[in-house]
Amino acid sequence: MLGSNFVMEDLSLLVEAAVFFRDKTFKYRNPINLLKGISGAKSLSLFHLSPHVPSDLPLSEFSNLKHLELKVCFNFQWLLVFQVLENSPGLEHLCIEEKKVGDSCWIEPKSVPSCIHSNLRSMKIKNCMGWKCDIQLLEYMLANAEVLTMLTITCESLTMKDELRFCPQLLKLPRASRFCEIHFVGKWLNSTRN
Repeated sequence: MLGSNFVMEDLSLLVEAAVFFRDKTFKYRNPINLLKGISGAKSLSLFHLSPHVPSDLPLSEFSNLKHLELKVCFNFQWLLVFQVLENSPGLEHLCIEEKKVGDSCWIEPKSVPSCIHSNLRSMKIKNCMGWKCDIQLLEYMLANAEVLTMLTITCESLTMKDELRFCPQLLKLPRASRFCEIHFVGKWLNSTRN
């Protein structure tokens, strides 16, 4: 585990990296050098991104990144997700695990990251709550992901009534990719639609 002081040698052959940020990381330390040092990874997991993360971080380009996993916390800033996507032009697989206690606010990005248009093939949203911001995110992603072939949504904490409301709403969303399958996995209901 890295504390506030860390040394990175030659990471040019780095394949996979996982970084866990505590809430205070962004208040008292600058994680930019760490992210810059691991920017050559092909697979990256970022855990516990919190409301304290500024949405305008000067990120390096993740030019080799193919797989990105984000574990985000309550009241998360979606613009930061899109900033990471904008800096990951070759991204093919995106997994977002939500840990929310309150509805976050959706703000549509000003531009669509190039990886969403041309490379993103699979996307998974874990612990989806079916809230308005979730629908807005999914609507945006499906409308712009032209090569997406698989979207998987897991909703294991919804009531049966909420699943029965959310699943049909999700499956009716228009898609830019005619080959995109949507898999809904809930506690009460499982459904797939081409």
